[in-house]
Amino acid sequence: MASESGSRPGLLRTLVALDAVDVAFAAAVDPGTGMFVLDRFEGARTDHLRDVRSLHGHGLGGRCIALRRPVFVRDYVEARGITHQFDRQVAAEGLRAILAVPVVDGAGRVEQVVYSAARRSSAFGQRLIDRAVDLVGRSRSGRDVDPGRASLDPGDLHELVTALSSIAREIADPGLRRRLQDVVARTLSPPEEAPVPPVRLSRRELDVLTEVARGLGNRRIGERLGLTEHTVKSYLKSAMYKLDSSTRGEAVFRARGEGLLP
Repeated sequence: MASESGSRPGLLRTLVALDAVDVAFAAAVDPGTGMFVLDRFEGARTDHLRDVRSLHGHGLGGRCIALRRPVFVRDYVEARGITHQFDRQVAAEGLRAILAVPVVDGAGRVEQVVYSAARRSSAFGQRLIDRAVDLVGRSRSGRDVDPGRASLDPGDLHELVTALSSIAREIADPGLRRRLQDVVARTLSPPEEAPVPPVRLSRRELDVLTEVARGLGNRRIGERLGLTEHTVKSYLKSAMYKLDSSTRGEAVFRARGEGLLP
C-alpha cells in the first residue's frame, strides 16, 4: 500500500517504528464541511480504510475532533462511546487498539487526526501512548521526528548513559576510555549557551493544572472537565513532566513561575 504523502516527512514512519504500532495513518479535516477523510497510511495491508470519509463526531476520529484531545480504545470493535459505522473497514485491516491524536492549528481548530494502531488489543501501554502523542506534537511544532533522530525520553537516556559509563570503565586503552568518557560528559552536560525553551502546555494540560491549583482531586477535576479520572492523571503526568516537577503542588508553583497560571 502507498505510504504517506502531504504530511510532515517521517511522522507516520516514526510512529510505525514504535514498539507495538503496526499501522499509522492520518486524516485531513475540512473545517468548512465538517468532513474528514483518511488519506495517508504507513504499514497498512489493505485499501479498506483508504478514502474513508466521515463527519465530525463519528467514529474514533470524529470523537477525537469533537473533544480536541487524544482518544484511545483498546479494542475498536468492542469500544463504547464511539459510533461503529466503520467496524467493517477496521476489522478488514485487522486493527484492534487504536489511538487518535488531533493536530490543532493556531485558531484552535483540528486540521488533522493522526492515528497509531495495533492488531492486538493489549498492545498499547501508557508510555507508548505518551510517546505517540509527543511525536505528533513535535511534528506540529516543526521539530524533527525522523525515525533515526527521534529523541530519547529521560528514562531511556539515563539507561544509555549508565551503559556507556560502565563500558568506559572496562576499556583498558586509556585514550579510548577518555574519548568515551568525554562523549558521556557531553551527553549529560549540554552547552551552557544553549537557550532554555519556554514551557508549553496543551490546552487540556493547562485546564487540568488550573483545577489542581484550586485544590480539586482527580475525580472532581474529571467531573468538571468531562474527562475520565485516568485521562486527568495522564494530562497531569504530562504537565508535571514538562514542568520538571515531582508533585502536584510543585507543578502549580512552576506553572505560575512560567506565567502559565495566575
